[in-house]
Amino acid sequence: MKGVRRRVVITGMGAICTLGDRPDRIYDALCDGRAGFGAPMVFPADIVPGHVVAEVRDFSPQTYLGARNIRPLDRAHCRRRSRALS
Repeated sequence: MKGVRRRVVITGMGAICTLGDRPDRIYDALCDGRAGFGAPMVFPADIVPGHVVAEVRDFSPQTYLGARNIRPLDRAHCRRRSRALS
């Protein structure tokens, strides 16, 4: 399809990862050389070999999904749905 112009519309940017939940926070963490690894906060550290995990901290699914929609969901499902909506 030579010569055909295609249009792209970017409606937003979003990510949820161990460095932050917004592009500016993730960018700042990368520029500062921060890593997203540390001791686990959700479960006991002694059940993980090495005692270091990459955990999404300070994640609030209510921000993305609303309180009514998160009751039956586990943490991993909330993150996946939030990523899709951000």
